[in-house]
Amino acid sequence: MSVGTFNRIALDVTGETTYGTAVVTLDKSYPVRADRPVINVETVNDQDTLIGALENGLQSIVTKVTATQTIEMDARLDALATFGKFGFGKLATTGAGPFTHTITVGTSAAERALSSFTNVFQDAFNASGKAWQFPGTKVSRLTIAGEAGGKVTMSVDVISGKPVLAASGAQDEQTLTLPAFLGLTVDPILAMARVSTFTVSGASFLNQLKSFEFVFENVFDEAAEMAAGSIMVPAMERTGFNVSGSFTLKADASVAVFSMIDTYMTKIDSATTLGIQALPEIILAIGGGTTGHSVTITVRAAALADGSVAGQRGKLEKPITFTGMYDVGDSEAARMVVINAQAAVSYQ
Repeated sequence: MSVGTFNRIALDVTGETTYGTAVVTLDKSYPVRADRPVINVETVNDQDTLIGALENGLQSIVTKVTATQTIEMDARLDALATFGKFGFGKLATTGAGPFTHTITVGTSAAERALSSFTNVFQDAFNASGKAWQFPGTKVSRLTIAGEAGGKVTMSVDVISGKPVLAASGAQDEQTLTLPAFLGLTVDPILAMARVSTFTVSGASFLNQLKSFEFVFENVFDEAAEMAAGSIMVPAMERTGFNVSGSFTLKADASVAVFSMIDTYMTKIDSATTLGIQALPEIILAIGGGTTGHSVTITVRAAALADGSVAGQRGKLEKPITFTGMYDVGDSEAARMVVINAQAAVSYQ
């Protein structure tokens, strides 16, 4: 999907105070694998202006413009904290080397609606240094995935308004000096090389884990629109979110893998534990063995769905999907905690 492995995006991690802030302060830049954002134009026919002429539907009015983009990158500590904040809605930082960044959905009106940021994208081979600006960008989906023996990756789906110049609001490209890539003392890719903990209901299945995927998806109400120049763009108020994912376990050497789903199904079938009390907690911790650098994703209450046991002789695998639910007495369906031992970088 990419035109090069050194495409860049840049943004202000504090976010916009209002939709499409005129002055953009870029302070983070990430190497990504991504194509230029796709500009989506919605139109309606305006045939009333063609009275007495052949009505062929070519006369139309642009009613809404949005831009969508999928950004792929290695699961860097800094990018996980930044996009986790914009995807979930709230980031609280404590400490000072190591920093602990706790990312949750949040309860205030602004946190629930999600703050926007200006997404600045530059093609890998653009010698002129020109870049597109997309104000009012919000994270629609955050996906973190990996396989045994491979690097953990992150995919971020974003939606925003039309590309404009920050100073004038006119649609155009302009030359921008993007911030340098963030250089951590500890290589962020090495620090995110492998899964270090995977538990379901407190039982570890790390040795059996073959692959996993965690998806946090926002639901937007695009009915409310506001003008950007002469074209309407959606305000995109978040009205809900979904937590889901899947994992595949190697089942040939572990009776526990086979018994896990049976135990879970027995619990939820019991009249005394029917409901969310029986749902297991899933904890996925990612790190490369470096003290003080890690990411932990917790799904507070996961409704499991058993997949088929597939494989060849002696090599069985058990795929399981899950849906994150609200825990009893807690509004969090999921949370993410990023720990960074470098005191010079807070990501906030």
